[in-house]
Amino acid sequence: MTYGETRSDSPTLQVVGAEFPPYFTDKHKDHGILGLVLRAALSRHGYHLEFKVKPFARAVEEVKTGRADILAATYKTPEREVLFHFSYPIIESEVLLIKHSATDIHYQTLEDLVSYRIGKIRRSSSTLNIDQLSNLNIIQVNSYTQGLNMLLLDRIDLMIFNQLVLKHYLNSPSYSKKRSKLQTLTPALGKQKTYAAISKKINNHQALSNTLNTTLETLSMNGQLERMIESYLQSAYPADNDHKN
Repeated sequence: MTYGETRSDSPTLQVVGAEFPPYFTDKHKDHGILGLVLRAALSRHGYHLEFKVKPFARAVEEVKTGRADILAATYKTPEREVLFHFSYPIIESEVLLIKHSATDIHYQTLEDLVSYRIGKIRRSSSTLNIDQLSNLNIIQVNSYTQGLNMLLLDRIDLMIFNQLVLKHYLNSPSYSKKRSKLQTLTPALGKQKTYAAISKKINNHQALSNTLNTTLETLSMNGQLERMIESYLQSAYPADNDHKN
């Protein structure tokens, strides 16, 4: 059996998550990077996967209670580790600061940013804990769209972005013509790993977790995981293949 093929009697797994391109989405045939990788990893073991995009809180609740099997595209936190089996990390991306290209902002350490208004997604589970630094002026925003618009309108000075999420927005119709107005700062704030999480309330959850993790580790070690991710990004953003955010 090759990747992507399943038998008609295959057990079905419900994979849920928020709309969070390019990680998880119902607007691409592969359902995002997580959809592509999870299907590749589990179909070889006879599983059939069904993908559904839902509000994140609802998706978490469904996996927490066992009404769904796998939570796609999530970050690892101590609270979530109690509820779920976390997968082998599927992808690691840089966390960046972006600014309006007309502004003269540079930094080397976080202390250099104390005089700036910094946008951050509300209730995001950032592993960087930047919002715990009381001397920074963190402005909570409800969405990346709101943050980008506030940045372009000079209502904030900087916005925190996952590198691949920024790639998605800069290729969207709303912002592709405005990308020259946005600039990333160096150094990156850090790196963030993205996982899938398996419900502890479903039958054979430990066996499923072991199967997924062993397969993902093999795919990573032999280079297939990296090639799958690159292939997805090329198909999802064909006009951006040579652009590096």
